[in-house]
Amino acid sequence: MASEIHLQTNIAIIWDFDKTLIPGYMQEPLFRHYNVDGRTFWREVNALDAHLRREGNELVARDSLYLNHILAHVREGIFPGLNNRLLRGSALNWNFTRDCLNFFSRNKGPRRLQTSF
Repeated sequence: MASEIHLQTNIAIIWDFDKTLIPGYMQEPLFRHYNVDGRTFWREVNALDAHLRREGNELVARDSLYLNHILAHVREGIFPGLNNRLLRGSALNWNFTRDCLNFFSRNKGPRRLQTSF
């Protein structure tokens, strides 16, 4: 039996955010907003793998340790009020690259394109 064809009208385009959509790394606006030293943050993240393994946590996803560390900062009050609204708003000043903005303008998307979040 032939399979049915499904036409699609939405297409997702995914980039690596860092130095592609904005000039720097995606955590930098967050660090600036909360006055957190990025070097200290990354030094702590880089030490987490060994620390967690010493504690008996063998199944550690190294690629997402920084996300867990951000969540720990939220719980500890270092990133108070961090939520999707803040990330989508203008407080973090994402400063998208001109190429990124031009691409979305030429391709009519996303529907609610904002030049800064």
